[in-house]
Amino acid sequence: FMLAGAAVLLALLSYRPTDPSWNTATAGPVANWMGLPGAWTADLLLQTIGYAGLLFGLAAVIWGLRIFARHAMPPLWARLCTVILAVLLAAVALARIGVPEGLVFSSLGGSGGLLLLNSAGGLLQPLLPAAAHTAVAVPAALGAGVLFLHVAGVTRSEIVEAFFMAGRLIRAAGAQVLYVFGRFVEWVQHYNDPDYE
Repeated sequence: FMLAGAAVLLALLSYRPTDPSWNTATAGPVANWMGLPGAWTADLLLQTIGYAGLLFGLAAVIWGLRIFARHAMPPLWARLCTVILAVLLAAVALARIGVPEGLVFSSLGGSGGLLLLNSAGGLLQPLLPAAAHTAVAVPAALGAGVLFLHVAGVTRSEIVEAFFMAGRLIRAAGAQVLYVFGRFVEWVQHYNDPDYE
């Protein structure tokens, strides 16, 4: 699981439009870190679901880590159904974001995400003429995040612990910032001392 997920992640992150793929016929060298299979896989995923395909790789890596640590996981069929739904929602959310010139896909959500976004946005167009696509993309992003927590097998106790840990980190960082600011103020104030040379 971990190796397969890492391979998908590396293939997507090292995607080059000039690599040989479904759309590009070239005899040049393959720049993708996963070689020719990585170039073809990355091109297929990026064209259909865009960078939402990263969730497939992340899910596989997390599953491998949790199984290796002997943590409880939801049934496999539930995880597979949920990861597909999370990826589709993420593709819809990412389809709201365009891509730079020169890439073969038209949005970060790929052609599938763009198609779903336009279909759902068309239904909301009469109600929200100016923000129909945004009204679809934002809930899709939130839904993808919630579903991915289920995909990763994260429990309620782990979420609560993560919130407490984040609170402790924020408090510690805030205290450090206040300390540094106080020392800076003292350093500035010492220039006003009568005996300062």
